[in-house]
Amino acid sequence: MAGEEILAVERLARHFVPQVSVIDRLFGTKPTPNRAVDGVDLVLHKGETLGLVGESGCGKSTLARLIVGLHRPTAGVIRYAGEVLPAKRTRAQQRAIQMVFQDPYSSLNPRMTVGQMLSELLRFHKVVPRTKVRERSRELMHLVGLPDRALGQRPRQFSGGQRQRVGIARALALEPTVLLADEPVSALDVSVQATIINLFADLKAALGLSVIFVSHDMAVVRQICERTVVMYQRRIVETGITDALFDDPAHPYTRLLTGSIPRLP
Repeated sequence: MAGEEILAVERLARHFVPQVSVIDRLFGTKPTPNRAVDGVDLVLHKGETLGLVGESGCGKSTLARLIVGLHRPTAGVIRYAGEVLPAKRTRAQQRAIQMVFQDPYSSLNPRMTVGQMLSELLRFHKVVPRTKVRERSRELMHLVGLPDRALGQRPRQFSGGQRQRVGIARALALEPTVLLADEPVSALDVSVQATIINLFADLKAALGLSVIFVSHDMAVVRQICERTVVMYQRRIVETGITDALFDDPAHPYTRLLTGSIPRLP
């Protein structure tokens, strides 16, 4: 597992300061910041799938959004390929780290067809020449297991699993090397979850991706992740090779999580 480091997070923090109310202003009361992420260290190696687990509200999704650049950190640094990512990233830096969101419907523009979404991304970031945009869009559909006709359809015309495939295609359109998957199967029917998980595994192998898989489903994490980090109350409390962490957890919270996995009698 000691491959080359592709991504590193050092002492990363994000504090959200609530708006000051009129009453607070009158009495001079300062609002208490919400410490969503508070001093996180994390390393992702090239070609690995790293599981990020923890209960709802522990800061997993905020950490993922910090890494992808949707939030700016209050403190700490994010390194990609050995270089510190600035607050305002270049297009190349934006392309390198992409995200698949939990709810595919809310993350897609309902007024645009899939072809329009992909075309907009490919043209803006100049991923391929304009004459190759349609061809590349079809390739992306095939990559995620959708037919060409999907390019002419809007999000409401797809099932939940198909919409998540569209979300994956959109993330892959910019040819990232790091992919963050934020609870990508939690909004899907159980019968569909396995197909999306298998798709992630196939894409990782085919494209050489490094993946951070955010989830609260410990069984899924054990199935697909080589290493796992456990987040509790805004911080990382344990890191290890997945099988070893599940078989012999050190932190009490990790023991609680692994003990919650359903087992056959």
